[in-house]
Amino acid sequence: MTSADVLTVSQVNFYIKQMFRSNGVLNGIYLEGEVSNLVLYNKSGHIYFSLKDEKCAIKAVIFATIARNLKFLPENGLKVIVKGDVSVYEVTGTYQVYVSYIEPAGMGALNLAFEQLKNKLEKEGLFNDDKKRALPIYPRKVGVITSRSGAVFWDIKNTLSRRAPIIEIFFLPVMVQGEKASKEIIGALKTFNLLKVVDVLIIARGGGSLEDLWTFNNEELAYAISRSKIPVVSAVGHETDFTICDFVSDKRAVTPTAAAEIISNGYFNVEIKLQNYFSAMQKCLKNKIFYLKCELEKLKGNLKLNDPRTELKDKLNKLNIYFNKLNNAILKNISVNKTKLLELKAKLESFNPRKIFELGYATVLNKKDKIVKSVENVDVNENIRVNLFDGTLECKVLKTYHYSILNTAI
Repeated sequence: MTSADVLTVSQVNFYIKQMFRSNGVLNGIYLEGEVSNLVLYNKSGHIYFSLKDEKCAIKAVIFATIARNLKFLPENGLKVIVKGDVSVYEVTGTYQVYVSYIEPAGMGALNLAFEQLKNKLEKEGLFNDDKKRALPIYPRKVGVITSRSGAVFWDIKNTLSRRAPIIEIFFLPVMVQGEKASKEIIGALKTFNLLKVVDVLIIARGGGSLEDLWTFNNEELAYAISRSKIPVVSAVGHETDFTICDFVSDKRAVTPTAAAEIISNGYFNVEIKLQNYFSAMQKCLKNKIFYLKCELEKLKGNLKLNDPRTELKDKLNKLNIYFNKLNNAILKNISVNKTKLLELKAKLESFNPRKIFELGYATVLNKKDKIVKSVENVDVNENIRVNLFDGTLECKVLKTYHYSILNTAI
């Protein structure tokens, strides 16, 4: 054996490493296993762990360039799927998997990252009720942090204008999706806190997938909201969407419109109360007016009953009745008396001497102007007057004759 036949450890490890590299089966492979022996190096940023199944284990490493872009942090006991190359670390001669991609097995990376950050911040007390700032009941100035595009800002503005037009809106447009979005939102929060021009803040965006809303699950943003001196209302996504921003903010609204309603509730409730008071006052006034009208009608009735004109009218009516009765009685009496008068007139007419004279009768007056009723009342040669129907006769008695009544022709 010569010295040329003797290899160094470095040569062997290098040779083995080249063998791994040249083997296409070991490059870009996917492995599934459970994380164990996890070591995080904060200074370098590298992550070391073992990936094991029921029987075996293999070392693995995630370098800082990849680790800093992970959506979640591996944990001991977590089942994961990794992609990487199997190679040899020459210094120790240890083979391991150099991970280029990792995700939780059966659970999305974003979901896991969300739960990890939520649990972390919850342990730190950022979600505690005693950390929540009270929203002003009657805010005069509201800051809105959302995208310039889309309907979110206009939904908020229209709702506030309708419910509380007294509120003044300050708008700082930011990106709400993408790598730079979290920094812009944090910057807007700092700007509002520095200027101190608003009473409350709304952080808002429309709905979307977990990936679309991931900006609002940022750890630095969560701390920025927690440090804000101005109360913050989170209005991210729809009712079923939850973000870290929702949990750490002082109030969560299910939609941007709902956020505006929460902000303006104080004014709106006052308006409702005023409307209720106004309605109650109207009802009270209507009842009062109705009562007074009834009283007025009652007084009118009493006045009508006690009105001397009414009494006078009643007496006049009675007088007219009595007058009519008297008039009718007089007319009736006149009619009766007229009938009697006519009867008496007829009787009187029947005794009228003229009527008798018209029948051929006459009256005889002696010299003493006494009516001659018998031949014995006149003397022969006595002058007498005979009154006829149309005049008087001066006569002289030549002779008298006396007739017995029994022999008188009728």
